[in-house]
Amino acid sequence: MYSTMNFNIYTYQFKPIYQQRTLFCDPDLEAQKAMDKKNIIFAEALKNAIFAYRNKRHNVQFIVSTSDFFIFRISNPRKIKIEKSFKVIEETNEPSVYVIINNDKEVQRIALQQDPLAFSDTNVIASIITSTVRQVLQDAFLQISIRREYSRSEFWDIVKSNSDQITSIKFKFDYPNLPRVRSLIPEILKDASTRTRSSTTTLEFEAEKDETLYIDENDRDIQELNNGAADCGSEVAIGIKGLKRKIRTGHTTKEIELDELQIIGNPEDIKDILKSIV
Repeated sequence: MYSTMNFNIYTYQFKPIYQQRTLFCDPDLEAQKAMDKKNIIFAEALKNAIFAYRNKRHNVQFIVSTSDFFIFRISNPRKIKIEKSFKVIEETNEPSVYVIINNDKEVQRIALQQDPLAFSDTNVIASIITSTVRQVLQDAFLQISIRREYSRSEFWDIVKSNSDQITSIKFKFDYPNLPRVRSLIPEILKDASTRTRSSTTTLEFEAEKDETLYIDENDRDIQELNNGAADCGSEVAIGIKGLKRKIRTGHTTKEIELDELQIIGNPEDIKDILKSIV
């Protein structure tokens, strides 16, 4: 009997580290070269990595390891005390979880298994991956951000609950390079972000003093901005009349359920599942 496991869904994106201009270096050209090879560099970093975070090394067992798809288990070693024959003995326990990465440049998604006995939160696993590949990416003039995706409906639930009370909405995006997210962001933001070498790009709507914004659920521009934010894990900050603090999205989590038979089965099936998530 194969056990069923729940996975949280993350998106990762890359951004270039711009070099200093010299006689032999055009920083824009070098940045483009780095971005063209980003998925290959990331794959090699994973294959050759020693997974470590906060002075702790995590053992990894690869099940699938190709240039565009990975399945592996990662352990979290911790000391435990057990009693045997009236003696207390300290041993190392290494609970593990599955990590699935679709490194297709059109997808760039990670599924992280939920198991609090191994890791308190899947964000910890995302941090381990980020830390592990950081130096290799930096050497290739690249950075990576891994963010947990959330439900697209979260934004609209807030809007509906606070109709006629919304004073501002702020969308903030990391360097927009993932095609499925980039297609949802207005061209002017994408182009300006690239030209100015912006690390993050922000678009804010703000009402006049003592007035509120009119947010139409059928407004395609707002829909696409929200979808892009939710799909890459970038929170949206929403100002509400009478509240000092803004309400922020990002509290829900996209999840999938897989069993071990699927995981050890045909990799193409898992690829398709990660690609088709909305």
